[in-house]
Formats: sequence, structure tokens, C-alpha cells
Amino acid sequence: MKLLVRALPAFAAAVLASPCLAEIDSGGGPGAVGNLNNYASLGSPFATDTTAVGSNQLLGGLIQVLFVGTSEPDANHSGLPDDWEAQYFPNQAVVDPLGDADGDGCSNLVEYLASTNPRDPSSHFNPQGSLTGSTYTLPIQTATGRSYKVFVTRDLATWTLQQTYTGDGSLKTFTFDEATIASGPLHSATHPSRYFFRVEIVLP
Repeated sequence: MKLLVRALPAFAAAVLASPCLAEIDSGGGPGAVGNLNNYASLGSPFATDTTAVGSNQLLGGLIQVLFVGTSEPDANHSGLPDDWEAQYFPNQAVVDPLGDADGDGCSNLVEYLASTNPRDPSSHFNPQGSLTGSTYTLPIQTATGRSYKVFVTRDLATWTLQQTYTGDGSLKTFTFDEATIASGPLHSATHPSRYFFRVEIVLP
């Protein structure tokens, strides 16, 4: 089941999550998924911060596409499984999936999808990439029971799957060297070029 898609840092001109900000709309507009919002926003990129890396820039922002659904028992159809709600909110009758119990910028729903602790502000899914020369490196903390797909695009329209990781609780490191892309939709004749990165978390 596909649950979470979010854009992460890119270089030259980019979009990244900071840290989760699940409710930010980057231009495409939210749509309804049951009683939740689906931020399928692949509109104009925006920046919340800028970091210079030589002649490149890392621009902070967010694009997120959130598809809600679970095969686990979910009596109130919130997208949060009953067992998960009982574990983290044992005395709470109703848990708001779009609420942010620990104030870390990640909604309760995103915390569930990423298998992070919604009661711990230091526990949230927020990969931070770095750029050295033409090579972009993105560490991704994985969780058991999830798989992670890394997509890359130059135009926010055609996304290319570059890497798939099976979550096992370890830190995976994704690398992308724009200078080695000789052809195809990710090829650019000029360097540095603009790339956007997206991590998709998939539950079985």
C-alpha cells in the first residue's frame, strides 16, 4: 500500500521538507481522502531557506503527496490503526491524524507512516541531503516493515525511480551524481542543473 510521498532537498533550485510540514500546499491544492486532505501538490516550488554550496543552492520547501489507507483495523477510519492509537494515545478517545502531538512539524498520520514516535519531538522523518561537487547525498533512516523508493525529476512532471530500499531499521545512503547522467529525462547538458528528489514510503 502506498502511503506517503514527499519531496526532499535538491540542488540548484529545489524543494525539501522542513521538517515534515505535512499541511503545506506547494501549489497543486489539497484533495479529500475520506476525512483527510491529500496534498497532491506538484505546483510551483517555493523556498523557506537557502544554503549555498559553491555555485549551487539547496532551497528549503516541500512537495508532498499523501494517500491515506490502511489494511489494519481502523474503527474510526482516520488512517491511524487502532493498535497504534492505543500504543501512543492510550487515554485519548479521538486522535486527530492531522494533529501534531509533539509539535515537531510532523502530523500524527505522517509519524505513523514513517514509523516515528508522535510523542517525541526528536523522532520524525526528515532526511537532510548534502551536495559535494556534482554529487548529492541523502541519508534515509529506515524502519522495519516499510520500503523506501527514491525518485528524481528535473521538471516536477516526469519522476524517475532511482533507488529502492527495504527498511530494516538502518540508515541508508542515497547518492546521485548529475555529471554521470548521459541521457534520458534526468540528463542535463549544463551543470549545475536543477533536480528535485522525492522519497516514497510504502507499507505492505
